[in-house]
Amino acid sequence: MSAFLAPDGVVQWTTGTWRAALTPHGALLLPPEASLDLTFRLWTSLREESVTLPVLLGELIAGLGGYLHTMPDFAVVLALPDHRVHVALRGAPVLCLEGQDMDAQGASTWFETTVPAPAWMSLRAPERPGALTLAAGDAVVPASQLLFGDPTQPPAQDTDP
Repeated sequence: MSAFLAPDGVVQWTTGTWRAALTPHGALLLPPEASLDLTFRLWTSLREESVTLPVLLGELIAGLGGYLHTMPDFAVVLALPDHRVHVALRGAPVLCLEGQDMDAQGASTWFETTVPAPAWMSLRAPERPGALTLAAGDAVVPASQLLFGDPTQPPAQDTDP
C-alpha cells in the first residue's frame, strides 16, 4: 500500500461478506454477489503501478457483460503519485476521510473525486462489521470495512501554497 495511504504497508480489514482487493496502489470493495473471478481480475489490474480508475471501471463493466445498468455497488481508492487519492463510489459503500463521510447516494452511475491524501480513511460496506479485524497488504479478503492509516493521528495538512 502506498506509504501515504498505509504508512506501515498494510490495511486493517474487518471481516464481512463483501470482497475487498488490497494492493500497494489502492483497494476496492465489491458486494458478495460479485464473482470471485471478476474480483481477482480487478485485483490483478489494481496491482499494476500504472493502473487508472478508467481502466478499472472499464474492466468492471466489461466483466459484467458491458452493461452499465448491471454494475454493482462498489468503492475504489487509488493512490496517485502526487500524494492525492482518486476515489470512486457507487451505491451504498461509504468512504470516511478523517471523520468526514462521503457516499454515492443519489448518483445515477457513480461518484468520483480526487482528494489530498488523508492521514487516515476507511471504506465501509453496508453491513454490520464482523467480529475480527486483521491486516493485509496485497490480498483479496472478505471484508465489511477497510482502514487505511491511523485514526488517532492528526488530520493531514494541505501542503499547497
